[in-house]
Amino acid sequence: MIFKTKLLFPLLLLIFSISVSCDKEEDEISGCTDSLSYNYNPSAVSDNGTCEYYYGGREKGQIDVGAIVDLNNEYNIYIDGEYIGRLTYYFPNGLECGNPDAVGRIFDSGSHVIRAEGNGGSEIREGLVVLDPQECLVVLVENLPIIGNNKGDVKFWVNQDYGCGLITVNLNGVGSSTISGYYNGSPDCIVDGVGGNFNDLLPGIYNYSASCQGYNWNGSVTITQNGCFKLQLVL
Repeated sequence: MIFKTKLLFPLLLLIFSISVSCDKEEDEISGCTDSLSYNYNPSAVSDNGTCEYYYGGREKGQIDVGAIVDLNNEYNIYIDGEYIGRLTYYFPNGLECGNPDAVGRIFDSGSHVIRAEGNGGSEIREGLVVLDPQECLVVLVENLPIIGNNKGDVKFWVNQDYGCGLITVNLNGVGSSTISGYYNGSPDCIVDGVGGNFNDLLPGIYNYSASCQGYNWNGSVTITQNGCFKLQLVL
């Protein structure tokens, strides 16, 4: 009787061990273990390769550009130097990611440069954003810093009193300005104390004429983006 008991105990232990092992295998859940996946299974112990993602891949996301403030302008939107689309109106009730009327696209996660150029280069806004994997990021134009515009300036000036009275400068297609004094040295374009200023001009070549009693000047000036052309009228 003792002999039979000794044989029976190891046999029962083996059966119990096999049973526990089978129960563990039955209880183990496999599935998607990546929390970035939209079919992520928090109960899964092992990954079975079934993870799926929005935006066409794990390391991708979407950037939507819009405005909730009326900036009285329309903007061409560029992301990393590539033209994405034109923003023609704003969203006073707020802008949620995925709005089909926003200007947006899918991008790889990481840093991206957003640039908004207003009509005729009247205003340029630019900023850097960071897109996380599987993120839908809303960028508001009004939050982008203004860095300048596509226009330029020209200032006509003299360094002495020519004794001919006021000097009238005409810039073809723009208008006229009157020089009423002189500078001892080259002035800044933003100084408008004695006239001769033409500001916010689109880049290009402009013909000019200037005159006072007994003197005349003629020629052309080249306006560059964000540039300041200073032209001294000399005898």
